[in-house]
Amino acid sequence: MSDSPNEHKYSLLGAEIWLRLAFMVIFALALKLAIVVLTAFVLVQFIIVLFTGAVNKSLLAVSKSTSEFVLQSWLFLSFASEEKPFPFRDWPS
Repeated sequence: MSDSPNEHKYSLLGAEIWLRLAFMVIFALALKLAIVVLTAFVLVQFIIVLFTGAVNKSLLAVSKSTSEFVLQSWLFLSFASEEKPFPFRDWPS
């Protein structure tokens, strides 16, 4: 596997890498917000289970889709995926 400069997808002078940086900043901020929201979901779900003995299925569904958004964001931020998360594709189901 060769690492010649011509084989790199991104160039320091190309607009593509700087546009990706802008998206990375936006998704990093969205990721921080999503983690705060997920933490709130965790606490609320724990309190619900504590008092009712059962998991709230609606909250569980929202938590799962938010967790999937977090995963998609991390994959994009770490260059493991070129596909941008929501709103550039459907919200995870």
